[in-house]
Amino acid sequence: MQVKRALFVTIYIFVSFSSCARVARGDNCCWCGKRYVAKEGYYEGGQGYTSSSEPADEDAATVPLTVTERHRATSFARSIDNETVFPFGFFASWGGWLGKNISMLDLTVGNIVQPVSPYEPGGFEAVDAYLKMSEAKNIWWNFDLKHAYRDADALRDQVKRFSKYKAILGWYLADEPDGAGTTEGPPIGVDPSVVLSAYRTVKSIDPIRPVLVSLNCMRSAPYYQHAADIILIDPYPISIDTHGCTAKYGCCGCDECTGDVTDVSRRLDHVNSMLQPKKPVWVVLQAFGGEGHWARQPTPNEVRCMTYLGLQHGAAGLLYWIREQSTSDLIAEIQQLHTEVEYISVRLMDGSTTALDVILLNATSDATLDATLDAAGFVTHTPIFGIKGTIPSVLLLLTNVKNATVYQVAALFPSLKHHSGEASVDHFGGFAERLDTKVNGKEKGKVEGNVKVKVVDGVLHDPQPIPPFGTRVYQFNLRSVQLEKRFSRSVKRGDKREELRKSL
Repeated sequence: MQVKRALFVTIYIFVSFSSCARVARGDNCCWCGKRYVAKEGYYEGGQGYTSSSEPADEDAATVPLTVTERHRATSFARSIDNETVFPFGFFASWGGWLGKNISMLDLTVGNIVQPVSPYEPGGFEAVDAYLKMSEAKNIWWNFDLKHAYRDADALRDQVKRFSKYKAILGWYLADEPDGAGTTEGPPIGVDPSVVLSAYRTVKSIDPIRPVLVSLNCMRSAPYYQHAADIILIDPYPISIDTHGCTAKYGCCGCDECTGDVTDVSRRLDHVNSMLQPKKPVWVVLQAFGGEGHWARQPTPNEVRCMTYLGLQHGAAGLLYWIREQSTSDLIAEIQQLHTEVEYISVRLMDGSTTALDVILLNATSDATLDATLDAAGFVTHTPIFGIKGTIPSVLLLLTNVKNATVYQVAALFPSLKHHSGEASVDHFGGFAERLDTKVNGKEKGKVEGNVKVKVVDGVLHDPQPIPPFGTRVYQFNLRSVQLEKRFSRSVKRGDKREELRKSL
């Protein structure tokens, strides 16, 4: 029977899941230490395979993406009551948390939940009930197929059974196929041709919804990119312990990571540069610890910092691992982050949004500021309250990536050298409207606050300290859509910085 798909609302598929060594899942080695050899299709140092999906040439010219392209997947656009949706939520173990009681759906954070199978207790009958409830509450799912994708019959049965539900956003096909295995097990990694075959099976049944694959290794994306519509990456860098790991075995929880929050932005940049053709990349962020390779959980500010780094470096969706292990202070912080991300992502996904060059300046040391702050500037178009039309606005996201306070910030916009005025700080109510304070009956977080700072001749000055791993969001209206072309978009952070600083 053909299923009627109703309620098509605009969902822009903007992070995914899993870590290589989770005690709860029983994986004890991730194998990312065996590097991929480009163009040969096998792991260096291990028994290899021949991939049916040729890796992309890393030397090939990279086609730059617009802001809109980086933050949404228009080919999978849907509409829910004409509301633009940026996927944001938690992974949640079915047996350990979500499946215990259907009321657990009321404790989810964000607009999407990522159940972790197997679906026991309760089985598929319980999943049916949960999906019906999720439809009523406007909660999206990525249905977990990782235990079925190597069994063609089971895969077909599950996709056919659950594709009728509007709550299904996408199909989570494989969890870290690039890092599967144990020290005593067979050759490392799942042959990409196996994952590609499963992808084709899913698409033959449901050609509309996207298929998602999570990858753990830094350099594996070219081998699996044809088996997914959306790539998920899951760098978990906080408090990793490399004891007992070697270059041959294991990734120690975060492949090629330094144990720093900027591992998130580096992984995003690297994977995006490797994908040809380009496709959306979601980030799964660490909200767990005290097990396996991770000595502790991240602090709320570290989670905040990693979340903003994801946004600033083009993540098309944000998920967190894992709901039942996250402490109450982390959950409260992620609830607040949802309010902020919802406000920011709507602007980033708008088709008229463009990138804006910004150069960070400091009264004493440019080098220190450059190493401490990560910035991303955008020109957006904000609706004008009460009338038809929009006004161009500047949106600046600033993230302190160090465990140290930044006491002064100056940001130069080269194309706005004659603009002066005021900028709002961390004001998520917007110029045209305030966000609703509740979603599905749940508090979304704070939206109040309207601190102002000065913008003088294209330089934003903020004397307020930014705490360790803290964030700052600035927004100000422009008087004209026409931006000065005195400085071209080729200007990069650091170019002519010293002379610009002295001229202030």
